[in-house]
Amino acid sequence: MLVNKERVARSVRMRALRGDDHAAFLALWAVCDGVEIRTWEDAADLARLIERNPSLCCVAEVAGSMVSTLLCGHHGWRGWLYHLEVNPAFRRLGIANSMVNRAMMELSKVGVRRVHTLVLSGNRDAMQFWSASGWRQREDLSMVSIEFSAATLN
Repeated sequence: MLVNKERVARSVRMRALRGDDHAAFLALWAVCDGVEIRTWEDAADLARLIERNPSLCCVAEVAGSMVSTLLCGHHGWRGWLYHLEVNPAFRRLGIANSMVNRAMMELSKVGVRRVHTLVLSGNRDAMQFWSASGWRQREDLSMVSIEFSAATLN
């Protein structure tokens, strides 16, 4: 079946992410390459993210079905974009750019001046998207992380 991409692109609707979207976005992420779903990314964590960053996280829907997600947060002057995912069947329609532009506008409203995102090593499609969108890979930084557990808190 041939999809009319122009008609589909016109039918995309963006809205703020809600706590009850958790199952739908996990299902979307499962069909997207380059996504690592962590066991701690549960509905309670999503609710905390939304409460702390109202209006920043969003989804895109076509005919009521979720086709894209973007999680977004900030700590005052720097913002972070997480899990920009677009269902592979709906890529190259401008959805990702629209999602990022929406988040950037919302971040600018709260005074954020620099935004970062994380890309899994080896995710060439994501790096091509970010590079084509004017983002640059930082060579002066390395990311370090730790996962909280009872052992790290003692």
